Amino acid sequence: MKFFLAAILLLCTSYSSKIFAQEAKDSTHLKTNQDELAFSTDRPGIAESPFIIPTRSLQLEWGYNNEWQRSETAGMKSTASTITVSSLLLRFAVHQRIELRLTHDLAYNTLIIKQPSSKEKTDIQAAPLRGGIKINFTKNKGIIPEFSLLSEYFIPGTSGKTFDIEKLGMSHRLIAQNALTSRMNLCYNVGFDMDYDAASEKYTNTPYYMIGTDYSITDNLAVFIEAYGYMGEEPDHRWNTGITYVVFPRFQLDMSVGAKYNGFDAGFFNTGVSYRFLR
Repeated sequence: MKFFLAAILLLCTSYSSKIFAQEAKDSTHLKTNQDELAFSTDRPGIAESPFIIPTRSLQLEWGYNNEWQRSETAGMKSTASTITVSSLLLRFAVHQRIELRLTHDLAYNTLIIKQPSSKEKTDIQAAPLRGGIKINFTKNKGIIPEFSLLSEYFIPGTSGKTFDIEKLGMSHRLIAQNALTSRMNLCYNVGFDMDYDAASEKYTNTPYYMIGTDYSITDNLAVFIEAYGYMGEEPDHRWNTGITYVVFPRFQLDMSVGAKYNGFDAGFFNTGVSYRFLR
């Protein structure tokens, strides 16, 4: 696995060097006026966008999320929830093809048992801090998609006791998007998550997939629907849908809901805002 990660890093570094060298050689040809790009966010929903925000700009994306799981064991019904009261993503573009990211979440868990009736709740605590980088490789042109790599790292020792992790966790996503029409896009992600399992004292890999589409009803209002899943020992396939509304340039409101394919025994509700600061 270490060899695989090193190969990914080497490939990205090599490819990025070629891209940047070409840009330096022919900056007039590749340079785009990023101020004219449509306001793009990585929320709501599960899909990650392949787009990089304008160079030297800072984008803030904040949200609230309630994710639940219902179960029944020996006639005892219960609902376990993780409520993220604040999920803050900061994005800063150091180059038109490179973006640095930092995510900080505050959350708590609840467990509600119907028979016998009881409720448990943890204190609001920080989840592990996530640092990441997004690198863009190609721009959408015809069948060639907008294509990027997103890597994020979960840092141990940065969370409360409830969400603590012993060793570095990581997530890698290959992200692509094609414009189907002037108002409709097709987005698809593949990748895997690496988490340390203290019981077995080794890392476990969970493959991930996502495919979705979005449609702009107006220049400010858009809807989307996505299918996604995690292909671990027990595959977990889900869907989600939502809406975004750009109130004014660089300020967006959003809302989304999702669930398992086989019903609402597991699902989530999410809402939030995004704002891009001037360069």
